Amino acid sequence: MTRCHAHRAGLFFLVSVLALLSLPQSVEAQQYDAALLKGMKYRLIGPYRGGRALTAVGVPTQPDVYYFGAVSGGVWKTVNAGITWEPIFDDQPVSSIGSIAVAESDPNVIYVATAREGVYRSDDEGYRWANASKGLPEASAGGRPAEIRTLVVHPRNPDMAYIAHERHGIYRTTDGGATWHRFDKGLPPPAWRPTYSPRLAFDPGDPDRLYLVFAQPIHSQLVRNRLYVTSATGEWLPVEVDLPPNTTIVGLTIDPATRALHFWTQDAVLELPLSPKP
Repeated sequence: MTRCHAHRAGLFFLVSVLALLSLPQSVEAQQYDAALLKGMKYRLIGPYRGGRALTAVGVPTQPDVYYFGAVSGGVWKTVNAGITWEPIFDDQPVSSIGSIAVAESDPNVIYVATAREGVYRSDDEGYRWANASKGLPEASAGGRPAEIRTLVVHPRNPDMAYIAHERHGIYRTTDGGATWHRFDKGLPPPAWRPTYSPRLAFDPGDPDRLYLVFAQPIHSQLVRNRLYVTSATGEWLPVEVDLPPNTTIVGLTIDPATRALHFWTQDAVLELPLSPKP
């Protein structure tokens, strides 16, 4: 290298160092105008198809993994937080999905509730599926299981799951879906027929407590929302709470941080602190 080239190289290095030193010492110290973020909006990241989705779930231990079920498009999965989606249910004889539940204790186990074909289970994150509907109620027309839109899995036992049906009540499996049995001791008589789909949610702080909310017709102009919780003896106990009547509750969740029940309606979210264990 000639003396001239060495001089130029040294000068370039010095200028680069000075430029780096002139930058802010910490990115966290930079201040931004909040107005710059007001234009941010949700956007569709796929899959690009028609129809709508009734259910979507994530995997707490895998923050980039999500599943959603389409009304007429099967089950879809993303492993990169929604950048790309892949269909994982196309080989099954039904494409209308009502509910999806991933076992918290074993994310390999996935349950899918469908319309007219009952419940399916996968033990390998959706690569293979098996029908798991023995014992579930049939539709009024007979021959096929009734449509299911509410399905939950026990947080600590991947072989224990529950479904709630508008006209047939609550069913439980303790053998991974091989058989299902009614689980309605303590609920209103078998003829109970809530106007809207019942919702189920486990208590994260006490997984043996399962909450149920449903809408029960009182007369032609009044529909009452009722709340129940399972007891240590395996029966349902009513929870006296003043929920607004004639209001559609579309979701039931429990916030583990605040330990409060959240009732999701079409217009608002209602909060109820959890009561002591019954």
